[in-house]
Formats: sequence, structure tokens, C-alpha cells
Amino acid sequence: MSRFMLLALLVVVLFASGRVLAADEAAEDWWGFHGQTTFVTQYHPGFHSAFRGPNSLDPQAQAREPGTSRSTEGCACGGGLNCG
Repeated sequence: MSRFMLLALLVVVLFASGRVLAADEAAEDWWGFHGQTTFVTQYHPGFHSAFRGPNSLDPQAQAREPGTSRSTEGCACGGGLNCG
């Protein structure tokens, strides 16, 4: 699934949950879901290199985009306890 589709799905879910919570502002927050996704583009242009080896950068232009995702869920069990 493309990143755009995941982002669109996340926006729809957050918008829908915000509408539900706004309908009943007196409701106590007994659950929580938080998520974060990070993508970082790393690039180096091509360059002249007199040497090549396992500990050297490849002289050809390269781009990579590693990413990480994290989510946290939780709920309140009652009596001030948090089970999450």
C-alpha cells in the first residue's frame, strides 16, 4: 500500500474519531491511540573516486529513504488505573 493511501486512511480515521468525540464532549477519555511515522531521504550525488572498497561510498549517485513507525494504545480500567 502506498504511503499516500496510508496517510489518507489515517486522516479519515482521525477525522471520524474527532467527530465522534465532538458529538459527546462530556464523555471521559477511556481509551487512546497514538501513532507516528517518519521517513528520511538520504542522498549523495555522484563524485570522482580514485579508490573503491568495502569501507568506501559508492561513487555513483544514490538515494535511500528509510522509515520507522510506532504506535501506542491504551485504555483506562477504572479506579484511576491505566492498563496500556
